[in-house]
Amino acid sequence: MKWKILTVADGNMAGYSWRWNFYLEDKKVGGYTLNCEVLDCEEIDTEHESTTIEPVAGLRHGADVYDALDTMLSEATGYRLDETELATKAAAEIAKLNANLADQFKRGPEILERRHAAAARKADAQRDAKLGPYRAIIDEYVMKFSDAPLRFPGGFASYGTQRLWAKRFIEQFVIDNGQLPDGEHNINFKVGGTGYSGAPHDFSDLKLKLTGPNVRRRRSSS
Repeated sequence: MKWKILTVADGNMAGYSWRWNFYLEDKKVGGYTLNCEVLDCEEIDTEHESTTIEPVAGLRHGADVYDALDTMLSEATGYRLDETELATKAAAEIAKLNANLADQFKRGPEILERRHAAAARKADAQRDAKLGPYRAIIDEYVMKFSDAPLRFPGGFASYGTQRLWAKRFIEQFVIDNGQLPDGEHNINFKVGGTGYSGAPHDFSDLKLKLTGPNVRRRRSSS
């Protein structure tokens, strides 16, 4: 069963108008599928065909429906559920389809926040587990890099230090490769599309710290 849960009217400065219809379809075994359709409202534009946005399938929880609708709504119209009363309107329609799903939908932001927090804790734990064997070596090694603030020419705001970016580079290298960098590498690090691009550095002496005399003695005594 395909159920319309939300309609959003829109238009432009030229006087053209259209509406976005969002539908929730119960696929039973496959969960719910969210569809979006835009319909032209201009009677003179009779040749204009309705456009359908890529649906989102496999939604089994109201929080998933909230997340999918919020994303689809933002991409289609620029609106967000938490910035409008559209969430309340959608919840009322979803309740006609499934009251339990509507209740979960209403608590969507809270549930999603808990999920994201749990996912972040899990990611941090996995990161710590991968870096654990190398933590002391990395922390000691990066002390050779400058801790003076880096600034753009003529600017006052700092974008980190060589030590910070070297540490992040080494940590990410270990996470990606399961070992410390060896030989010459450019110290490049990006996060969210921005980051640091530094000069080449020879990490050969970092690799030696894993095979030095103290490490060999610990291995031989075990």
